[in-house]
Parts: sequence; structure tokens; C-alpha cells
Amino acid sequence: MAYTGTLEKTRRANFKEVSQDPAALAGFQSFHQEYMKELERDIKRPAREINADDFVMKRQRTTQGPSDRQEAGYLDESGRREKFMDEHQRYKEGRLEEHERTELFYVLEQFFEKSRR
Repeated sequence: MAYTGTLEKTRRANFKEVSQDPAALAGFQSFHQEYMKELERDIKRPAREINADDFVMKRQRTTQGPSDRQEAGYLDESGRREKFMDEHQRYKEGRLEEHERTELFYVLEQFFEKSRR
């Protein structure tokens, strides 16, 4: 799509030249043909120099660095797992308390209704 847009823009800018060329006017140029022309031009260009320093092996980072601590706001995988398990445990306890509170409310409501009668 980008190629078609660029082609249309250049055709509008050079309308006199395009109107003289029936192949350009009919739009027979495709991206494939333009890419093949670019590859042919690329073959004629001189080879780029290779920088050997780009391919030197770099030192690998350790899995846990100083920034992976909770104080810095970052956790490694085991720290994230511990944090998730703690939060999940608190969630389950909260759900249990809510359930017990609902049961107690139901029992007290039933008791209150009986005592009112």
C-alpha cells in the first residue's frame, strides 16, 4: 500500500511524463517489478565493509541483578510467585470471612424474625 501511494504521488507530480508512457498510465508497474529493479541497482553498488567489533560476543547478564529486588520495585520470578501466593492467600481468607459473615447475618436475621413474632 505504501508503494502504491508513493507511486501515485510521483505520477501526479510528473503527469506529463506519465501521460506519454502507456505502461505507466495503465499502472502496470508493481511492487515486485520495482523491487527487482532495486535489487539490480543494489548489485552494482560496492560492498559494505564489515565491522568485526559488531560480532564480538558480549557479556551475558545474570538472571538476578541488583535492580531485581522488591525495594527497587522489581521482582524476579520466585519473588513474583511469592507475592502472588501471599495475595491469593489474603484473597481466600477474605472470601472465607465474607462467607462466614453472610451465614452469621442469615442466622441472626432468622433469630430476629422469630423473636419479633
